[in-house]
Formats: sequence, C-alpha cells, structure tokens
Amino acid sequence: MIVMAPSDVAELSRMVNTAVNIDDRPVCFRFPRGAVDLTNHKPYVGEPIEIGKERVLVEGKDIALLGFGSMVQNCLRAHNILWKLGIEVIVADARLILK
Repeated sequence: MIVMAPSDVAELSRMVNTAVNIDDRPVCFRFPRGAVDLTNHKPYVGEPIEIGKERVLVEGKDIALLGFGSMVQNCLRAHNILWKLGIEVIVADARLILK
C-alpha cells in the first residue's frame, strides 16, 4: 500500500496522476479538509512523482525538518523562525509512505 499526503493542491494533482498509473498495490490519499486554501485554485495537471522520492523545499546545514502532508507548512514556518535566529534548516516533504 502507498499512503500519499500532499502538502498543497499542486502536489495533490501530481499524486492523483501518479496513482492512476499504479496497478500493483493499493493507493490512498490523506488530504485533511481545510488544510489548504482551495479558493482561486487554477486547474493543474502535474507530472507524476517518483515513488519513494522526497521533495527538498529549502536547503540548510544545521538541522533537518521532514514534514508529511499538511505538516509541511508548519515546517516551513519553523524554518522562517529558525532562520531569523541564524539556524540553517533543510525542509523536506516526505510525500508518501510505502507499506
């Protein structure tokens, strides 16, 4: 089973495109209601994502924050706070869990 948790609407579109092409195991999505603002959303059809590959959003060297789903936004907020304190943080989006 693959559990996908998009961090935004564009990633959700890419994950749906990815799931359509998976035929060897079940796929489910975790996308909490209200986690992302859907107003003013433009239709987006993204390229499929690579299974098992995270997405690095911000490079850093002191500590790493790994978010999953809507928690990626919290990691980005923490990055901004820590950056003001002189701490360089790498932020990555785990995107999915393979079971």
